[in-house]
Amino acid sequence: MKRTCMMIVMKRILVPTQVVVGACAIASGAHAQALADIECTTPAPQHCGETCTAELLADRGNAIEPETGREFFLDYPCDLAPDEKVLFILSLHGAGSIGNWQRHYFPALDYKDEYRLVIATPTAAGSGSIGPAPVRMWTPDTDDEYLENVVSLVLDRFGRENIGAFWLAGHSQGGMTSNRIVCTDFFRDKVDGWLSLSGGRIGRAEVAPDFFGPDGPPAALASGDPNAPRPGAGVMPDCDISYIFTSGEHEIVALPETSPIAEMYRCGARERRSDIVDATKGYVSASTPGRGASWGREARPGTARVFVYPDCDGGRIVADVLRMDKGHTEGLEPGVTKALIELMAAAPGGKVAAQGRPDLTGLYRSAQQQGGPGADVEPPFTAEGRRKVAEFEALLEEGVTAGQFCLSYGMPGIAARPVYPVEIIERPDFVTIIYELHQQIRHVYLNLDAVPDDVFPTRNGFSLGRWEDDTLVVETTDLIEWLERYPHSDEARIVERYSVSESDEGKKLDVDITVIDPSFYTEPLRISHGMIEIEGARLLDYDCTEPEWLEYLERRSAELADGA
Repeated sequence: MKRTCMMIVMKRILVPTQVVVGACAIASGAHAQALADIECTTPAPQHCGETCTAELLADRGNAIEPETGREFFLDYPCDLAPDEKVLFILSLHGAGSIGNWQRHYFPALDYKDEYRLVIATPTAAGSGSIGPAPVRMWTPDTDDEYLENVVSLVLDRFGRENIGAFWLAGHSQGGMTSNRIVCTDFFRDKVDGWLSLSGGRIGRAEVAPDFFGPDGPPAALASGDPNAPRPGAGVMPDCDISYIFTSGEHEIVALPETSPIAEMYRCGARERRSDIVDATKGYVSASTPGRGASWGREARPGTARVFVYPDCDGGRIVADVLRMDKGHTEGLEPGVTKALIELMAAAPGGKVAAQGRPDLTGLYRSAQQQGGPGADVEPPFTAEGRRKVAEFEALLEEGVTAGQFCLSYGMPGIAARPVYPVEIIERPDFVTIIYELHQQIRHVYLNLDAVPDDVFPTRNGFSLGRWEDDTLVVETTDLIEWLERYPHSDEARIVERYSVSESDEGKKLDVDITVIDPSFYTEPLRISHGMIEIEGARLLDYDCTEPEWLEYLERRSAELADGA
């Protein structure tokens, strides 16, 4: 990767004009170039070349948080399209460091265009003693509200509905700060993942004996809360997140082979993936005379080992990345940076986008039918559709249905007139719908843009979902032809719309279904109905053959009794 340095010619050399981000109103989901109050350039502003000068790294940012007047860096794709989804990263530096050093230690800004990243990199204003003298570090009283303000600003500017995922990434004390805040009231329903850059491992990784230098651990660690985040040790979060830990080989005694958070999410056994070999060095280092390899040497090329715990609940990502022959402060090389971003991008997201939406989760029973074709209403069949249905009905004896042979009605029948209860379980990346009738299960995928190539047609088809304001819109395709209860061809497309309202009986789920099938219908077929939430109830088992089985046992008992 070629290193270039972008210097913006303004009033001061190497220091960009600072602008108040909150100065003008930008509509949610606006084109990124409309963020005229923030300089957007490629390469990014105040970016190091082959050498990062102290003057360049001392810059605090290209934007100002208006409530506190404090600067921060905001990097994003200059060609961002309206309503385009982004991966938002709040990147926090370690103790004694500064935002622009962190920006080059974990240089995600080099991949902002390729992976559609929005990266906010602030600088702490607090200080604390971890050695002989106080240093800059993140503190609750000084910095927490500021960090919340920066996040709110980014979410409002780029549109909360456009935040595909939100990650905290923190190096050293910035990682420990990420661990401390990730499940607080402000962050717990927004953050989808935490990237610990030598900022503590969930499942302690013991730090190297010489990590703190010749004087040993600072007194603040010895006297602090032993259950708080600290070097090498992260605290298990009480909110749902994906989690990636990375460390230099020399800064820890050994990388554990198990992970408590992987166990909590029922992931598979740890797998080693292909090593990442970087021929290009990172941008920065904080090598210090008198400190050994555990602290870090000069930046240089390297190799990283990647360990992933596969198949975690909800598709979460849990991984460890160990940078071989590296210490605590050597900046990440381009290949390992890209690999970490790819892991983050592969994890489920959507917490921010889900805020303020109605929660569909619940158990429902059918309400009074609101509309849709009934037994005495003739659907708008085409000649072909009417012919196929007539031929099918001629095959059946009077009163015979597919349900008598334990076949579910498939889509849209199971969704259009649910005689039995229905349970909906909503997650950020998919919605599960369970029908008590025939115990049918549907998954509506919110994190896919297209139907996968390996999908084959079924009665329920394959469902992709998206939110339009407060309405869940589901499109189902890849169906087989079905000729009973809302018949359709294999080319049908079914669009469902789910929204929540209040009724005299409590929470109500309004369902609108449209079947688009020119082969069978002269116009779209629409079915609407409502369902009422049943609190304190649960689905029951459904076995459509049980009556026949009991009848058989009774008959056999009688036959055996007669034979005796």
